[in-house]
Amino acid sequence: MTSLRRSAMIWLGGVLAAISLISAAGTYYFVAQEADDALDQQLKLVASYVGADPAEPAALTGRAFAADPEDELVLQFWRPDGSLAGTSHPEIAIPRQSETGFADISAADDSWRTFTLTGNEGTIQVSQRTVVRQELAGASALRSAIPIGLLVPIALLALGFAIDRIMRRLDRVAGEVADRGLEDRSPISLQDTPIEIAPLLQAMNSLMSRLNQEIERQKRFVSDAAHELRTPLTALQIQIDNLKRAALTGPAPERLAELEDGVRRGSALVEQLLRLARYEAGEASPPAARFDLAACVAQCVARATLLADRRRIDLGLERLDAADAIGSPDDMAVLVGNLLDNAIRYTGIGGQVDVSLAVETGIARIEVTDTGPGVDDAALPRLFDRFYRARPHDSSGTGLGLAIAKLIADRHRAQLDLRNRSDRRGMTVSLIVPLA
Repeated sequence: MTSLRRSAMIWLGGVLAAISLISAAGTYYFVAQEADDALDQQLKLVASYVGADPAEPAALTGRAFAADPEDELVLQFWRPDGSLAGTSHPEIAIPRQSETGFADISAADDSWRTFTLTGNEGTIQVSQRTVVRQELAGASALRSAIPIGLLVPIALLALGFAIDRIMRRLDRVAGEVADRGLEDRSPISLQDTPIEIAPLLQAMNSLMSRLNQEIERQKRFVSDAAHELRTPLTALQIQIDNLKRAALTGPAPERLAELEDGVRRGSALVEQLLRLARYEAGEASPPAARFDLAACVAQCVARATLLADRRRIDLGLERLDAADAIGSPDDMAVLVGNLLDNAIRYTGIGGQVDVSLAVETGIARIEVTDTGPGVDDAALPRLFDRFYRARPHDSSGTGLGLAIAKLIADRHRAQLDLRNRSDRRGMTVSLIVPLA
């Protein structure tokens, strides 16, 4: 695992070292410029001093300018006719420059910076090795870099102390999270936390909030399931007791039929509850695939025919346009099947349920229209709630069909809408599915 302290120390040490090098280079450049100006002025002054007494140029011979030979100035004087009148270093022959001013030349296996002063009384030329200027700039740069270099370890210690302080705050947050109990799901406090980790803590709080919602949803599910399962199980027990008594006095085919119907309702409820739990828990859907939506609707209508015949309901497929969709055909079959089952169960005996699939621009519109009692407008928003049944209250439904249908519609990015018919003779359920 990567250590933040170690990485920070390495990077900061590298940055400080780079700063030292850059500082030395910059100092070298600027000091070199200043050295050039200062030494140029020195050459001018020397030339002016010598030129003040041109009658005795030989007096310059042998003059000692410095202990280091590299620092010595070479002084030369030429008569008006161009003949050499005197020089401080006869062994060094530096050519005379024809014009007054500074020049950089090479002579005597070395590089020189010269200043030439030409007049009616002759020519005076003062020369100095360029290495003197380079050494001056290098020494200045070194002197400026040494303090910075000495500050590097001190800066590292200071930065290490600062990083330890920062990490101490992170350790505090980590300790707070580690000390929490399983039941403590309150948000992590953002007070006195570094700005850099605030987004992480906010994301953790968001995750904790979603976890709380999921836990509460599961708690409600268990509570509702326990409540709803109590009724069919109690009924089953009563039917079993009746069957025992009937078996002692005579045949009991009717009791057996009632028991079978109760078991069937209980099984349907359990299946709906399990499907609802999977969908609400965010269980991954099967891989999305292209499927024949029209065939899916036709199969759902065919399967619902038996229940419709039992209740003497006219179930018809008015329109069936060819349409393909993207998603899970099994989930879509559950959705359409729940819509049909809900319409048939809430439509009175002898009623009518019509189904249509119409293709429009980019969508397929599936409508299920019944001739049932309809629903009060105030109750429409609650029809997708779990275990909610508007009317009649004696219906054999579980109150989960529309809740499951809404979850499946959302997973397929489909739009599900319920409304009372304009003639107030039932309801129309519309399902808008994007086409493939």
